[in-house]
Amino acid sequence: LANNDVRYGYAPKEEILKRNFDEAKKLLEPVFAKAYMEVTIVGDFEPTQITKYLQDTLGQLSKREATKTISDNLRVLPFPEVQTKMFSCQSELDKAIVYVVWPTESVWDVQHRRILTVAKDVLRDRLLQAIRQTQGDTYSPRVQSVQSELFKNRGHIGALLMIAPEKLDAISDQIMKIADDMALNGITQAE
Repeated sequence: LANNDVRYGYAPKEEILKRNFDEAKKLLEPVFAKAYMEVTIVGDFEPTQITKYLQDTLGQLSKREATKTISDNLRVLPFPEVQTKMFSCQSELDKAIVYVVWPTESVWDVQHRRILTVAKDVLRDRLLQAIRQTQGDTYSPRVQSVQSELFKNRGHIGALLMIAPEKLDAISDQIMKIADDMALNGITQAE
């Protein structure tokens, strides 16, 4: 879902082993020297004592940037093109997980977020009715709606079901048909 963005996941071990302390120092020195810093204090403490501790420690640091800034080009994470990926692992369980995902907007549009909350609940109910209660092919379908606070216009709704491996294609198609019906015909008043 990160569209192969290098900020997500791990580089190959061979690449990581090429890195050295001097590279890390060059990258982190400006951050440690002057970048914006936010301090949160939680717990039971004496305000005058904590103020002294902060003056003795953080108060000794050089002046830092007053605001946190993230450049606009770092706030973009395009959603990947339509694709199907298969991941396998050895297991004693004869189960598969199907996860169907659709892109949505970011968290900042409150009206959109409310619509997504209703849409995810309706999708979950329809999957529960069709795939669990009618067919008995899954126990508890999950649908989640995730919107980014960092990336512009970035979020997704995903339907995740645990099923028998031989039913992967059929159930994936059925999830898509149920979602297509919602998109094309809307939801009922009862829903």
